[in-house]
Amino acid sequence: MPPDLITEPGFYPDMDTNFYHSDPVVVPSLSSSLAKRLLDVTPRKVMHEHPRYVPHEEQSPSRTAEIGTAAHKLLMGRGKQVHIIDAKAYTNKDAQAQRAMAYETGLAPILKDDYAKAEKMAAQAQWQVNCAGINFDDLQPEVVIIWQDPRGCWCRTMLDLVDLRTGLVIDYKTTAQEVGPHNVGKYIDNSGYHLQAAFIRRGLQVLRPDLAGRIRFLNLIQDQEAPFECIMAEHSAEMQHIADQKISVAIGLWAEAQRTGIWPTYTYEVVTAYPPGYAETQWTERALSDPAITRLPHDPFHEALPSVSATLDGALVP
Repeated sequence: MPPDLITEPGFYPDMDTNFYHSDPVVVPSLSSSLAKRLLDVTPRKVMHEHPRYVPHEEQSPSRTAEIGTAAHKLLMGRGKQVHIIDAKAYTNKDAQAQRAMAYETGLAPILKDDYAKAEKMAAQAQWQVNCAGINFDDLQPEVVIIWQDPRGCWCRTMLDLVDLRTGLVIDYKTTAQEVGPHNVGKYIDNSGYHLQAAFIRRGLQVLRPDLAGRIRFLNLIQDQEAPFECIMAEHSAEMQHIADQKISVAIGLWAEAQRTGIWPTYTYEVVTAYPPGYAETQWTERALSDPAITRLPHDPFHEALPSVSATLDGALVP
């Protein structure tokens, strides 16, 4: 066992970002991002995406991701060291070479104009937090928590901003989408941020039982385009309840696979594909309202031979 692997649950406020992402826990641990994946793909697939089970190189992210990384660094005052590239785009060989070298050496490359944008974003985001009645200076940035879950497996996550006295957690996200009060719930659900929140709540409650019932999780979501609008969102009780159930399942799947050494794949049996619940309603509404369809003459095919769509429980539908 390498001597630098962590063997004790707890709070780790000064952990290097690259060290965290390499998974420094004594037993390969579950992160919130992989917990979310466990709800969409097989444990076998997730095992192959884990840096300790199957080491792999990170792919170069997009400029959108690079802006987000820089804004995060500027807001938190922690994270990967930023390498500013004096170019308008990654179209010339020198800029491309600098970008590649930055990734190889663990730096966060960003174009000069994009960095100026990130600076404005960070200032706007901090202002937004203070406007919500939260003293930004009371928040501790990038605190890693590592715990041994009641299900038996080890878990880890990094808190962007946290006040451990009150249980307040703020997670900062930047986006190229436009997110406002009218669609923030859908955006959080589609992005899985409610699952990340449930994972964090669970870890904090394991490490700090006194915070149970007092943890407050806020998403701080910011547009990457001027004027860099921000919205802060708190998850409803319904959203938290669903997320808690899903994270319980995800952790259970991971713990069981590690315990048995069996990483399940999809079933080898033939499955039946069902349409989403809205599909029949959408088609019925169109079939009844589209003049191009309603003007069509009756289709004699359906009288000639019973079809699968005309049967239900083995009997013909009249």
